[in-house]
Amino acid sequence: MGRWAGPLRVACTAAALLTIAPPSAAAETGDEPIHVDYAAAPGCPSAGHFLDQLRSFTTRWVLAPPDAEARRFVLRITSAGDRYVGSFDLQSAPGSNVRRDVRGETCEDVASGLAVAVALAIDARASAEPPGPEPHPVESNRIPLPEPSPPLTTDDRPPSPPKHPAPPSSEESELRTLVSAGARLDANGAVSVVLPTIVAFVDIAWRVPVRRAPLFAVRPVLRGGVRQSFTRTASAGEGGADIQWRTGFVELCPTHLALPARISLEGCLAFNAGQLLAEARGLPEAHATRLWLDSGVELGARWQVHRHVFVALSAGLWYPIIRDRIRVEPDRIVSEAPPLGPSVGVGAGYLF
Repeated sequence: MGRWAGPLRVACTAAALLTIAPPSAAAETGDEPIHVDYAAAPGCPSAGHFLDQLRSFTTRWVLAPPDAEARRFVLRITSAGDRYVGSFDLQSAPGSNVRRDVRGETCEDVASGLAVAVALAIDARASAEPPGPEPHPVESNRIPLPEPSPPLTTDDRPPSPPKHPAPPSSEESELRTLVSAGARLDANGAVSVVLPTIVAFVDIAWRVPVRRAPLFAVRPVLRGGVRQSFTRTASAGEGGADIQWRTGFVELCPTHLALPARISLEGCLAFNAGQLLAEARGLPEAHATRLWLDSGVELGARWQVHRHVFVALSAGLWYPIIRDRIRVEPDRIVSEAPPLGPSVGVGAGYLF
């Protein structure tokens, strides 16, 4: 049974056709006339070899004359990388087709599996056990097979249904663009004092085609958005000022690390440009506005809890490029950016 494990495994998949393609009435009373249209990739079993395999599983059939009305089995085997794909297309009547695909590691496995499936479609009592002696070439007095059609291409096959939910794909065949949007609450320590900040963002990710999806894969992400801090009061002696910070930002995340449970990590380079504002307490006309520029690095984690919904965490380290001081008289400093400032954040978003 060892060398037949592959064919029988393939046949189990193809045999599901019987639920919608039962044996015809002819198979219950005698030999059923059938049409067999078989074509396979180079190096695969020939049409004659396939018919002998079919005959080893059941003999309750005969090849119908070309113009006779009978069920038609259209069988195609094509190569798909290091595997083979066999298509089973049963045409019982005009406009009535049954179509399924089966896959196997070798062309012989797929051909044997299709032979078992055809045998069971003809005769529900057909034996799915491996044949005894090796089949012999088809004798010359048999009715020749119809001229095979060109092998099916990938475009001819119906698309596979989408998976739900959508975890990271194990194989990508084309460049994909993914768009998502979300919001995040940050605590940022790069602006003199720790400022609670609300962040809104939109990102565009490009999933680069790969044959296999390793843990570390290229998936560039371009992210943009705005940051707006809550007002924070900074005291200096008897005086003080209300501090606000607002910026626009861009982030570039060139790679990501895919982990189990639909979790991924990403490293990003980021840049903020905006304003730092301070207004002296009790003096509405006493206020200052400073240009704010900084750059930094950010490590992000994303958990895709649903096909569309994700939760995001972030931690960053920022370098203020402009480090103006804001003070109130008499020479009391209420805002001074540190050489480096950390940030942490948590948020959620929607993947379109």
